[in-house]
Amino acid sequence: MTKLSDKQRSEIIRASLKGATQRRLARRYNVSKSLIGDIVNDFKRKGKFGKTRHRKPGSKRPRKTTAQQDDSILELAEQFPFLGSKKIAKKMEPFGVKLSGSTVRRRLHVLGQEFRNMKNRNCSH
Repeated sequence: MTKLSDKQRSEIIRASLKGATQRRLARRYNVSKSLIGDIVNDFKRKGKFGKTRHRKPGSKRPRKTTAQQDDSILELAEQFPFLGSKKIAKKMEPFGVKLSGSTVRRRLHVLGQEFRNMKNRNCSH
């Protein structure tokens, strides 16, 4: 999808206020009608134009784990370096924490711990 400059956005707002349809503006600027609608609605709501389709502050999905639980995940990963993410998640269940393997991998990544995937590890015993 084409990125619009601030000049184009202001042209879209002016044209819309003069009665141009979203369909006509979308064709003219080679963008979707919904993007045109977002630009116009954002202007009507805020009285100014800017980049649209950003999350509102605080609208993120709540975290699945607490800082203490993150520490426990990291501790398990360091204590058992060959344990897979699903097994680490399973070890967290007795503490009332139900996690998926991907959540464990994501938390370890955020905490700076590279997750070691056993399939990719060369074991020379």
